[in-house]
Amino acid sequence: MSYSLPSSNPDYLSPYIHAELPREDYPDTANSQWFVGIDLAPNKKLESGFVVLDKHKKLFQADKVISDRQILRIVEALGNPQQTVVAIDCPKSLSLPNKFAQERVRMYPNQLKQAPETEGRPYAHKEILRTDRCSDRAWELFDNLTAMGVTTILYFNVIAKQQYGIKIPFRTRSPQGCRALQAAVQEKLQLDGMVNNIFPSAVLDAMVAAYSAWILAYGQPVKDYQLFLDEAQRLLFEPGQQVR
Repeated sequence: MSYSLPSSNPDYLSPYIHAELPREDYPDTANSQWFVGIDLAPNKKLESGFVVLDKHKKLFQADKVISDRQILRIVEALGNPQQTVVAIDCPKSLSLPNKFAQERVRMYPNQLKQAPETEGRPYAHKEILRTDRCSDRAWELFDNLTAMGVTTILYFNVIAKQQYGIKIPFRTRSPQGCRALQAAVQEKLQLDGMVNNIFPSAVLDAMVAAYSAWILAYGQPVKDYQLFLDEAQRLLFEPGQQVR
């Protein structure tokens, strides 16, 4: 589907978001059978979490993958691309200059305002600049999946977990964090087929992504989620607070 973008860019939206997508233009996902979640690593040398749910929220696959080629082959093997929905967590760009900048975009992914002539006071005025908040890998994978005919959305995992009520007091990559995150995912998302073995944090985050893809088909628009368009007409997903 081709979308026409309005010329305005409201201040309350992220620099990557160009406009809210009208509800009548939301993709038709009523017949979707497979829901793929990808916790995408910022480069192809790192492992990405990969999860597939069926329409009943039952785990079909939960694993780690390396290359985009591997991801595309697995998605293609699921069958009719028009019955598959993919959600990709936008990975942080490793080109950000320092640890503080990386942590800032992790905690405030939609607040990327800077004033270069007043360095050290990024909110001195309302000028909005394009930043390298996300790795280009997400855009490339999105475009490849869309070319296959797969409904694909981008989203921010940290925001989704807040909206779904998934909160833990530990670092997610620690053993305690993985246990707590898995318990929270199981309680809040009610996925079928969860095992007692502890999943890696990337796979658990991919479960959040797969659930977000499922919401696109079985949630209520505006109440459970909203869709936006970025400057390249890619779909950006923002979840609501209700969990089914």
